[in-house]
Amino acid sequence: MTIKNQEWTPSYSPWRHGGWYVNNVKYPNGACGCVSSNYPDKKWRIACDGRPNDYTFPTRDAAAKAELELVKAISLRAALVHAIEASGYSVSGPTDLRAAENGEPAWVCNARAVLAETQSERTIAAAIHRRLGIDDGTEVLPGATHQEIAEIMMQDIVGDYDVPEQVPEWVWVEQNASFNHVRNGQDGIWEFVLNLSRHFEEIPVKLAPVIAKARQANVGYLIFHQGT
Repeated sequence: MTIKNQEWTPSYSPWRHGGWYVNNVKYPNGACGCVSSNYPDKKWRIACDGRPNDYTFPTRDAAAKAELELVKAISLRAALVHAIEASGYSVSGPTDLRAAENGEPAWVCNARAVLAETQSERTIAAAIHRRLGIDDGTEVLPGATHQEIAEIMMQDIVGDYDVPEQVPEWVWVEQNASFNHVRNGQDGIWEFVLNLSRHFEEIPVKLAPVIAKARQANVGYLIFHQGT
């Protein structure tokens, strides 16, 4: 489940090599999205797509939307990695609960399996759905199935900004988050996970309806980021 503007529209500006920057797609390292059809077959591609397969798209918008999904996958992978490590487990452990060691819970094994599968999947959602089944109730994060994990791009809530530390809503999220993925030497990475089972004090006005809507939808965790 994703709680954000479902009518997301790409914003473009010209790129020097004949492609187009996708201004409202931002990678965790701060890089801007970019799509192009400047290839011999004239098909649209994500310009900096490092995946092994050659993904092509019929239109500029289709390529931009695919890049948005790619960036979301990168951010969600980071959240899963941090959730595993913050709970005291290793990302490289067994993916099958039957081989689990040291009392590892099921969600850790399932999260590892999702991470392994997303090496070849287009999106982390595809790996979750394929491994767990869309109606499966298995935990992916502690106490939450994949249906109960949602993501929010902060710009959709507060508008554009320069420095997240100067945004009151970001300050509040950082103070109340259970997991974080920030300050790792790569500009732009700013991700926090709120555990909605907790009681929060003084929720900012702009975040209150978002959190209320998530709870009404039985979401267990909200991943806040600034580019997915």
